[in-house]
Amino acid sequence: MRYFLGVDGGGTKTDAVVGDETGRLLGLGHAGPANHAVVGIEGAAQAVRQATELALKEAGLALDQLDHAVLGLAGADFPEDFENLTRAVGAALPGLQFRVVNDTWIALAGGAERGWGAVVVCGTGVNAAARNREGQEVILRGLTYEVGNRGGAVDVIRDALYAAFRAHDGLGPATALEHVVLETLGVDNYDDLARMIIHAGPEGYFLAMGLAPAVFTLASQGDQVAQDILISHGTALGESASAVIRRAGLEKEEVEVVLAGSLWRGASPLMRDQFITTLHRTAPLAWAHLPAYEPVVGGYVMALQQAGIDINPRTSTALATSAAHWGRAVRGQ
Repeated sequence: MRYFLGVDGGGTKTDAVVGDETGRLLGLGHAGPANHAVVGIEGAAQAVRQATELALKEAGLALDQLDHAVLGLAGADFPEDFENLTRAVGAALPGLQFRVVNDTWIALAGGAERGWGAVVVCGTGVNAAARNREGQEVILRGLTYEVGNRGGAVDVIRDALYAAFRAHDGLGPATALEHVVLETLGVDNYDDLARMIIHAGPEGYFLAMGLAPAVFTLASQGDQVAQDILISHGTALGESASAVIRRAGLEKEEVEVVLAGSLWRGASPLMRDQFITTLHRTAPLAWAHLPAYEPVVGGYVMALQQAGIDINPRTSTALATSAAHWGRAVRGQ
């Protein structure tokens, strides 16, 4: 029996799953973030190692029993990123045969029914990519607002803080965010919140991750400022999807668009509704959906494919059965 590993390393957490050549998933492991822009190259490699070791332990396997692995890592954007991450992971997991890819590709592998289409990852950060029928691939930079990307929990949090401060200071419309922000962050007043934000710097957004689901909850309760934040982000995400679809020449296709990442599952549908409206202005026949499998399972599927193992009906049945359990475990359900 041959065994394979898939890893999904993001800005908040890292998941690893081990399965065999028949499509059975056998072990799951979790660790901290593996986006090197957040924790550095060595930190990313150590998160991959920790999650992998936990998945192997649950599967009752050793590292040298793995045939191949695909690691989908957020922040893997430039050639030097892949070179540095490959070196560091190779040192952390000696002997492992693996490939590092951007995390969008494992999300597409886990979600696209036809093996081609577009994907928009919206979790801690955001990125979009597409692959056409001929195998041509295009991807955005997946970096920050300053280089043209907008979306994900960090940007939702930034907008929520901005709106809350403006409401408190009388600069903007009233919103329940003014009170929810203090309550969520455990801060007594806006002077203390300002100090916390300034002193924490960019890392402060990761300390405030609870604000992202709060925005969705308030939007579902009718708060117009929270609703406007989600509509704005839905537009930006739709523009990202539209860009990669145009570059892949898929505007007139019935293109499948996979929506991967935790923010797509928010309590309010407004962001997703606005995303689809924006998307259809470029690709009227596009259809968007949540992935059948979590991205980490997509990494495992890619590892199988790279070893020359086809996902046949029997393999698909085994994978669907085991992934139903493991998918809930990945999402903490």
